[in-house]
Amino acid sequence: MGSERPVIPDLKRSGVDVTLEVLACLGVFLLVGISAYYYRRLPETIPQHFKLKGEADGWGGKSILLIMPIIGVGLFTLLSVLSRFPHVFNYPWPITETNARRQYAISRQMLSAVKLVLVATFIYITWSMIGTALGSQRGLGLSFMMVEPPILFVIIGFYLFKAKRDK
Repeated sequence: MGSERPVIPDLKRSGVDVTLEVLACLGVFLLVGISAYYYRRLPETIPQHFKLKGEADGWGGKSILLIMPIIGVGLFTLLSVLSRFPHVFNYPWPITETNARRQYAISRQMLSAVKLVLVATFIYITWSMIGTALGSQRGLGLSFMMVEPPILFVIIGFYLFKAKRDK
C-alpha cells in the first residue's frame, strides 16, 4: 500500500532528470508557440483526425488546433505534479526503506521521459495538422504511426527492467 511506503522529501534530481524536464518544458513552449503562430494563417477547415496509415480522414474547424496545446500543457502539468509523489506510484515489488530512494528516482525519471515523448508527440501531431492544412505535408505519415507507440513501450520497459534490477 502506498501509505506504508517511506516518503523521501529530499529526493534529488540527476542530470538526466533535469535534462528531460528542461526539454519537456521547452517542448510545451514550442507546442503553444507553433499553435498560436499558425492559428491565424490556417484555413477555416483543417485535419482533425488521421487514419492508421497516418493520412488525414477527418476535417473540421481550425479551433481544434487549440485543443492540442491544452491537452499537452494539461498532461505536462499532471505528470509534473504526480512526479512529486513517487511513494504513491504502483510498483510491482515491495518498496522498503532500503530500496525506496533508488526506486523512486527510477520511476520519477521514467515519468520525465514519458512526459518528453508525449510533448514531442503533440508537437509532431500539431505540426502535421498545420502542414497538411497548408498543403506542405500529407498527414502524419505511416512511419509515425509505426514508431511512436512502440517508443512509449520501450521507455516503460527500459525503466521497469532498470527498477527490477535495482529492487
